[in-house]
Amino acid sequence: MRLCRARELDPALARRYYAALDGADRERVDRLPAGRRAPMLLARGLLRIELARVLGTAPGALRFERGPSGKPSVAGAPQLCFNLSHAGDWAALAWLAQPAPTPAFGLGVDLECAQPARDVVRLATRCFGKGEGARVAALPAPEAAARFRDRWTLAEAWVKAQGGSLARVLGTPALPQPPVGARRGSRAAADGEAAASWLLLAPAPELTLALWLEGAGSLRPRLSQGLPLRQWRPVAG
Repeated sequence: MRLCRARELDPALARRYYAALDGADRERVDRLPAGRRAPMLLARGLLRIELARVLGTAPGALRFERGPSGKPSVAGAPQLCFNLSHAGDWAALAWLAQPAPTPAFGLGVDLECAQPARDVVRLATRCFGKGEGARVAALPAPEAAARFRDRWTLAEAWVKAQGGSLARVLGTPALPQPPVGARRGSRAAADGEAAASWLLLAPAPELTLALWLEGAGSLRPRLSQGLPLRQWRPVAG
């Protein structure tokens, strides 16, 4: 898994990222206002550069498609499972490559930056029910905001691992419900559900990252922070 920040893109590196894109990605970047181009350039460049490295091909040669549930995949690479998230000027890419034949894995990653002006008690109640609203209300303000980010990012990662829309399941018992303070967990296969595991990280102040792996009960990701095509450093393993 790779975590990057757009403010680290200098002009020379930005040109190399732009060159890695295909025509559709370049149009997506070009039509944004100048101040918003760098985060999109980072996200699309990160996706292509890292996955091309894994597959041993050119970044611009990758072709993406979506399945019936909306989950993205690389055409012709069923062994590769990946997910991308961006928030603010941050981007995170998670991927899992397995030799064929591949078990049916689902992988979801989500980022959330702090938004100080939000009423997190009201949001927690509306999104996750009265019980969660009460738990958030009982916490001091910083912990309440962090708890809401934990729940939200984990719910997003869970939905992205399975495919579908978070809006359709908000407020239902189907959403993952981590204990207050828990940073990782797992679910055994039972009652028709596959095994799953999840992880919550705070890789930078006021930033929350959630990772969900559907189809396996063990999650031991390696997280590196820094831009591809530039020296990087491992930050967790």
